[in-house]
Amino acid sequence: MQYPAFVTIALLLPALQAKAANETWAARTDCVIAKRNYDGLVPDALAALHELGVEHRITQTINPGTAPSNYHGRDLAIEGRDVTAAVDISVRCLDAPNIKRLLSHLALAGFAGWYREEGKDGWKGPTHIHAVWASEPLKRQLQKQIASWLGGRTGLVGDARYMYWQPTDTEKATVAERYEASKAASSK
Repeated sequence: MQYPAFVTIALLLPALQAKAANETWAARTDCVIAKRNYDGLVPDALAALHELGVEHRITQTINPGTAPSNYHGRDLAIEGRDVTAAVDISVRCLDAPNIKRLLSHLALAGFAGWYREEGKDGWKGPTHIHAVWASEPLKRQLQKQIASWLGGRTGLVGDARYMYWQPTDTEKATVAERYEASKAASSK
């Protein structure tokens, strides 16, 4: 019997949460992450990152800049506070297999995520994971990034095929279902 992705995730998430403290990305004294910036992230997204044990790795959430290239700009206001569904996550002290595992865990939690490394997949800038929480109404830029992620692409200018990692069908279905539900809720 085939279960919808949200049922599969509901069954898997508690096990993922229990393992979070033992994951290579969990907080540890031998791997200092320079900056935490939780302010301005959609609260449910922050809660999901906390459950995965990666909230200490957040390096960027909302950015008030108005440039068209600002993917971290305002998505919505909650209780009068501007928030975004875009988040950057440090990969300091993680190797490639663990970065890929983290991308999988993020997808199962409802994030479309890409590993950004200087000179790879068209990225220029600091190395990190850029992720988009798919469960909120999103600005047009992030809608395009979710569609790009679901299509196996980079979400960057040029939108080339993403070569670093690809999500499983279950991971894609999880993000797609959350994204479609958020679009339906925002159109009511």
